[in-house]
Amino acid sequence: LLKVDVEGEEMHVLRGAHDLFVQRRVRAVLLEVHCQLLRRRGIDPWDAPGLLADHGFSIEVRWPAGFGFINKTGFVIAERHLVRARQAPNLQILALLPSSLW
Repeated sequence: LLKVDVEGEEMHVLRGAHDLFVQRRVRAVLLEVHCQLLRRRGIDPWDAPGLLADHGFSIEVRWPAGFGFINKTGFVIAERHLVRARQAPNLQILALLPSSLW
């Protein structure tokens, strides 16, 4: 399990873990994506979960509840919900590597 909560620096951490992903040493990632902070920096908040998806992980929004496993479109919908609800500024993501890949 890799837990990432780094206030907008998610891509740096995930790029640094590239070899771990390629070697299938990480099977789950718990990731907080700070959407508004990333957007203010000109970064697409999907970049971090998208990188994990590119490595074969399935992406699930754990908070806010009710979104389940998603792709980029589902991520955008979850982010819009977050903005409308004016709840916490982040999405909690659980990325799981299917057992068929380990």
